[in-house]
Parts: sequence; C-alpha cells; structure tokens
Amino acid sequence: MMSLAVRNGVISRNSVRDVERIAQPKGKKGAAAVSPGDLLDLMGKLRQASTLVERDTVELLDFIVASGWRVGEACTLEASSIDFSSSTAEVVASNVRVKGRGIIRQAVPKTDAAWRVTPLPGPTMDLLRRRYERLKVDTALLFPTAALTLRDPSNTQRELRDVRNSLGYPKLSTHSFRKAAAMLDRTGMSATEIAAFLGHANPSMAQDVYMNTLKGSARTGAVMQDQLKGVI
Repeated sequence: MMSLAVRNGVISRNSVRDVERIAQPKGKKGAAAVSPGDLLDLMGKLRQASTLVERDTVELLDFIVASGWRVGEACTLEASSIDFSSSTAEVVASNVRVKGRGIIRQAVPKTDAAWRVTPLPGPTMDLLRRRYERLKVDTALLFPTAALTLRDPSNTQRELRDVRNSLGYPKLSTHSFRKAAAMLDRTGMSATEIAAFLGHANPSMAQDVYMNTLKGSARTGAVMQDQLKGVI
C-alpha cells in the first residue's frame, strides 16, 4: 500500500520500505499436554459432560489415553483389528475427510511407522469387549457415530472444543490425550520405543515433543494399566 501511494504521488517516500518482516515461529504449535496428575480430574469431568455422553465420545477419549493413538486412528478401529486373547489392537487405517467423498477409511502402509500393534490395559480391553458385544450386529466399528457410520475426527475435535472452557481446560484438544499417554512414563523406555508406541518414524519427535522432562516410559499394557488405575 505504501509503494502504491508513492507511485501515485500521495507521499514522497515509502517510510516502511526498510522495515523487516515480523518473524513467525516455525512449525505447528503443539497441543497442550495433560499431566498425569490431572488425568483423573479431567476424565471425571468429561464423563459428566452431557454432550460428550450423548455423542458417545467419552469412551473414545478413554481409548486414546490408554493407546496413544491419533484420533483418526481410534475413530476407524474395527473388531478385526483387535486381538482379545493377547490384549492388543492393530493400527491399519485412519479416518480422513476427502473432498467430494466425505469421511473415508484410509489404510496406512505396513512399511510406515503409523502401522503398529499396541498392547492395551485390561480395563481398556474390557471396554472394547463391551462395545463389540453391543455393536457387532450392526457394525464392525468400535467407535462409530450414532448413525453407525464412520466418525469424523474433526467433529470429535470440535465436540471437545465446545466443552473445554467449562471443564477448566481451555487448551485441551484430542491430541492432548495422546500426549498424556506418552507422558505416563516411568519405566526406562527409550525414545525409540516410545516412537514405536506412538507411531512416529523419527524417535527425536517422541523425545523432543512428547517425553518433555519426564524420563523413562510405559513399556507394556500392564504398566499403562497400573499408571491409569482409577482413570480408565
């Protein structure tokens, strides 16, 4: 605008020509982490949030805390990806929105770090069994919409944004639960092991972003069960 003003004779000199641009921080701002000490309080409040209860979202968040899965991965979980005998669930797909097609179930490549098998705590397996028995006649999905269709991760994120201020967690997001899973971290697990648990190709991501100042990590579903006692 100042250059235009000079060219049109409105002003004689562009006084902002030599002003440097304001530097912008690189990278995306990370989601606010929920400390392990706050999880019990937060999950209790979520279970009292009527809109989340009505939309059957609370147990989805329970699952993300215990598994460390991304919200799109959790939304697409099917019974065929669960091994009830070994207490594991396999990440094979993620729900994504495609222009002109809506929500689709997009497979993740088995050569990529996103594909993984996750050991789960006993209470989480009990939750999945209950949901499977309730839903198996109508759908293979474990966390469908009320209409038994693929759940939109963005809608789930919006549901959480709508209630987070009233819960006293104004920066809460679905990714906060994934971070919480990574921070339940006390048994000497390496950055490489955490990266495998979370589905990161680069261990430095787990080390720099998720491990924070905590040391060690939850190595198995049994350890997660112990640390999430009373929460899930």
